[in-house]
Amino acid sequence: MSGASAPLSRWGLGALVVCAACALPAPESPLENTTAPDHLVAPAHVDLSRAPLAPGDEMLKVSVAGQGERRLSVSVPEGPGPHPLAIFLHGAGPAERYLHGVIDCLVVPGLADLHPVILAPLSSSQGQWWTEADTAFVLGLVEAARTRWPLQPHRTLLLGYSNGGIGTWFFARQYPASFSAAIPMAANDTIMGATPLPVYAIQGTKDELFPIESVRQAIGRLRAQGQNVTLNEKYRGSHMKACSYVPELEAASEWLSTRVWSAAPVAPPPASGAVPP
Repeated sequence: MSGASAPLSRWGLGALVVCAACALPAPESPLENTTAPDHLVAPAHVDLSRAPLAPGDEMLKVSVAGQGERRLSVSVPEGPGPHPLAIFLHGAGPAERYLHGVIDCLVVPGLADLHPVILAPLSSSQGQWWTEADTAFVLGLVEAARTRWPLQPHRTLLLGYSNGGIGTWFFARQYPASFSAAIPMAANDTIMGATPLPVYAIQGTKDELFPIESVRQAIGRLRAQGQNVTLNEKYRGSHMKACSYVPELEAASEWLSTRVWSAAPVAPPPASGAVPP
């Protein structure tokens, strides 16, 4: 089907390389100039009937309509629920081995206070989450998870690192109705833009692949437009040390709990640096 090929082409994402170290093309036109309804990808039917209900971590093969067998990591927290849902998008490269490491050292500890069900799909395109197959898989996982586990329906978080961070911006802009907040980490400014979702971006000031200055400028422009975007800069943070970003992800979890998912009014986020108490 035609899917999202047209808006991706206009963004220049069709040529976006899987190597995160390579240069990324600038978008050819803003998202607002795309014809979104005719080009949105429908969620694929994902069979999670074999997914574990008991607490623990597991690598799982699932059946996806039109795609065959796909793989994902599942982490179920202790307690009866209902729980938030967190979808984590990995970066480019050898996905499965990398995925286990980043989930164990970054995602699980960083989100521990939220007690979420964590689903981390393996990309079929080495982290190019804007391809039709990966987009349909991610959206289908969100729908299937809501019928598999006791979840809080309005607490669905999307987060990702490197290419997964870029993918997080993509979903926040194209498919905001599927999520309630987004946390892009170690991403670049290629497709940053307006979204109705609250966004908490995390970036290292010494990121070797995606320089902090272009990210600062892009987020500054969004904030000037009234967008709810926070930038937390990790001092001397390196792109190559994903596990070191646990404190920043913990701060993002607090932001979710106290400013996004709480009943209290949401205060405007700071321009950069850690979220104040």
